[in-house]
Amino acid sequence: MRISVFRNVVKAALVVAFTSTVSIEARAQTISVGGKIGAPVNDSFISQSSFNSPYTLFTKRYTVGPSVELMSPLHLGFEADALYKRSGYTRDFVLFSGQTKVNSWEFPLMFKARVPGESIGAFGNAGISLRRVDGTTVYSNGTQSLNQPLELSEPWTHGFVAGGGVSLRFGSLRFDPELRYTRWGTENFRVPGAFVSNPNQIEYLLGISFGR
Repeated sequence: MRISVFRNVVKAALVVAFTSTVSIEARAQTISVGGKIGAPVNDSFISQSSFNSPYTLFTKRYTVGPSVELMSPLHLGFEADALYKRSGYTRDFVLFSGQTKVNSWEFPLMFKARVPGESIGAFGNAGISLRRVDGTTVYSNGTQSLNQPLELSEPWTHGFVAGGGVSLRFGSLRFDPELRYTRWGTENFRVPGAFVSNPNQIEYLLGISFGR
């Protein structure tokens, strides 16, 4: 069921990307290439345990990855990112403990609108985002689990993403500080009575790009 939904989402994303690209190319588009850095505002997990939980959750406060934007002379276009995050948790067993490091790759595919300015402008975007999660667990007794933590129930998920911010241009260099929200449709992690993946994601991002 989830695999079928995911395939449909991917197909829709590819159609959106292709349609947007063709439409923009027909109007002598501009292209900007760069990257994004930032930090999540909230945590990656929600604790469901009120006392004596064997799990200790953590979220690394950074986001980083490449970005590309296609923009038409009408200031309507398309943006695609590939953003990396790190989080994880530790678990105390009776005789040993384990630490799990979680790697998250997110792929937002968004329509974008800009309000241009000579040096200061604004923008908004909205679309879908795909997320792939894997991880590594290292136990204190010397054993190791690769790519599939015991608590990981769903490696892929998708959701709705929207954001906006201002643009600061210095020649061909542009800075785009942004506040972005993502609502995930399903949880990658669900451990009843312990913790689940946070379906709400809020983050600050700074885009740095080069282009006309």
